[in-house]
Amino acid sequence: MKKHSILLTGLFLLLVNQMTFGQSFTPSSNQSYVALEKNMLFNATSRYTVTQSGFTAFDLPGLFDGSFFQQYQTGFNGDTGKQVVIEISGLPATHTQVGGLVGFTSRALAPKRFKIEAYDVYVGFNNWRTVADVTGNTKDTFSAPVSGEITKLRFTFFEGFEPNSGYPGWIGLSELFFLHGEAASAYDGLMVRYDSKGNVGIGTSDTKGYKLAVNGKVRAQEIKVEAANWPDYVFTKDYALPSLKETEKHIQDNGHLPGIPSAAEVKSKGVDLGEMNAKLLQKIEELTLYLIEKDNKINAIENRLKELEKNHHQNR
Repeated sequence: MKKHSILLTGLFLLLVNQMTFGQSFTPSSNQSYVALEKNMLFNATSRYTVTQSGFTAFDLPGLFDGSFFQQYQTGFNGDTGKQVVIEISGLPATHTQVGGLVGFTSRALAPKRFKIEAYDVYVGFNNWRTVADVTGNTKDTFSAPVSGEITKLRFTFFEGFEPNSGYPGWIGLSELFFLHGEAASAYDGLMVRYDSKGNVGIGTSDTKGYKLAVNGKVRAQEIKVEAANWPDYVFTKDYALPSLKETEKHIQDNGHLPGIPSAAEVKSKGVDLGEMNAKLLQKIEELTLYLIEKDNKINAIENRLKELEKNHHQNR
């Protein structure tokens, strides 16, 4: 009896241990986001080259945005020429090591016949490999293991829902994915990224040390730039205003104003808005002083002319 009790206790503890520490794989789907944090294809249309060909078209950005929003297209009856090919190229050549997963998700009307190919450059292979060639699929979510250094992926969809169903030839897709734990950091490819120092990148993962880096255009109603050393010092009595001759010589020798970066510098390093605004204001203030000086000289000349004319008339 005692032995049975010990045996039952051991089995119970083993069961608890498996329930507590056991691991299981849950595939990515419309109902589960598991593992998509390692999806290489997040926002693929902004990061890689994505092309689509065929008799109809899916909204490409929507297949890579992680929203799992379902798209439907019809006409996939399996006939020759009735297919859609989606190719992603420019993926980093990083070996999957223990293996990655490539596939798609769908809420309903998943493709029945499809093919997934991967371009492998490992050890000079440099060729397409068939990852999956499926006929008669019944699963809304499909994933297949893939290994190697994959730089391109190709999804070909041939056939949709059964002809005798209520949706003959229909295909529903929500996400295409490539889970690659070796090459993708967590949530790689999201449009907003934070690094370990709190720097923010939008459309880029390399902030180059700046607090905010944006790969693209920015539109705003107002931007405030705080700047120290505002150049009102130009108007102080001890400011050494360069002569126009000195400025002319600098322009002839360098092709740009003194204190202003050249076109080559701006192209390679960019422009600090706060610093550049201060420099431009400095030049405007210097120009104002030049104009005031010239105006004073012109007024003095005009007054001198009036004096000479007055004396001339008096001496007649």
